[in-house]
Amino acid sequence: MLALSELFAQPAILATVEPDDAAMRGSGLVLLVLPFLYLIAVAAAFVSGVLLLRSQCKSLRAFILAALGVAVLVGICMAILAAPPGRSTALETLFVFALTFVFAAISFVPAAGCWWLLGARSNDA
Repeated sequence: MLALSELFAQPAILATVEPDDAAMRGSGLVLLVLPFLYLIAVAAAFVSGVLLLRSQCKSLRAFILAALGVAVLVGICMAILAAPPGRSTALETLFVFALTFVFAAISFVPAAGCWWLLGARSNDA
């Protein structure tokens, strides 16, 4: 949403009287890369579901715990990438981790439930 709002914003005028279109270029880059990131996320979800099924992980509880574990890893990775040491406080890093973990858990837990419902449960029948 931020990328789209930046696309339609007026460019800022710098002191040299040149329009600054960095926001336009940045949002265009995000919109260009987003489909590829989606494809990577779909492939990662498929591979993780197949690995869970091959590891004989057949209970819903194990699927949910694995999804929460992946959400924790995603939160840690984003906290490290988004809050470089020396330029951010521990509270900012913790906030980035918590926010990323919550969004990842909201996304991954229902996906793990679907995988269990469609994959593991149907294999038991």
